[in-house]
Amino acid sequence: MPENIAELSANGGQPEVEIVIGQLQRGDHSIILLDRNGENGVIVGETNNGIPVAYRYQIPKPLSALDGSELRWNCIIGTMSGGEENASVTVRIIQDDQVVSGGTIVTRKKIDGLGLIDDKVRLNVSGKLR
Repeated sequence: MPENIAELSANGGQPEVEIVIGQLQRGDHSIILLDRNGENGVIVGETNNGIPVAYRYQIPKPLSALDGSELRWNCIIGTMSGGEENASVTVRIIQDDQVVSGGTIVTRKKIDGLGLIDDKVRLNVSGKLR
């Protein structure tokens, strides 16, 4: 599977990440920002309430520190029926209230009652930093 890459503008505002668990599913999530070496993880956001709504978090590092960094997320998903269903998680990388190029990542997986969906995206900051 090819690497997901979201293109941020060095001249844009502070980016945000939005996570949405699929329709008729509930779940908890954790989003972590890692540096370009895959180390020094910082929690961007997490829930453990199972409420199926969209969550949006500001990425807690300056743009100058984001080039080459990686956002990783994992979601423990439960189906409303308790049986086998196709589950999905959508993550959007947003800058200046717009989804950036490469910034929509949809991960789908068949789960039976309860399952894990995880994925990641590399952040690329282009242009000259202000």
